Amino acid sequence: MSTLQLADSAHAYGNESLNDLRKDAVHSTAFGLMGAGALLLLTIPITLNVIPRESWLIAVALAAVGVITRQALTAGLRWAVAILSVGVSLTIVAAIQLYPLTPVAGLLGLVVIFTGAFLGWKGSLAAAIGESALLIALTRLEPQVISPELAFFGLLLLWCGAPAGWLLS
Repeated sequence: MSTLQLADSAHAYGNESLNDLRKDAVHSTAFGLMGAGALLLLTIPITLNVIPRESWLIAVALAAVGVITRQALTAGLRWAVAILSVGVSLTIVAAIQLYPLTPVAGLLGLVVIFTGAFLGWKGSLAAAIGESALLIALTRLEPQVISPELAFFGLLLLWCGAPAGWLLS
């Protein structure tokens, strides 16, 4: 076997191992979302004087995104990451509606980093564009749920997260 063939087979093996690692990481993240949703459901009765009663919707949404992501892993890594990114983004939008004028929108940057880490620079770019459009649309809502300053810093975090997610891939 030539050196070139050996290097080619080693590269193919390494790429397959990386995909397995990515699938395991998405699987663990899905379990983490289900756990976070369950934990939030348990803490809501204790903290009713601090957080709105409707926070149970966020808890259920997080758990549902985790369950759907685990099921989507059977279809492939890209589908699972796409469902996870969209689901968490919509959950963050619900949190922005529940907690207006708070810096919850900064969490959208984590979605961009996560997507970029698993789907590469194209996924990172697509997530950053989508999250930017979502953030700009949120600034246009009446009553105002996000201030222009929060939107600016949210966009800054999104676009700083895009290359960071790509570098993690």
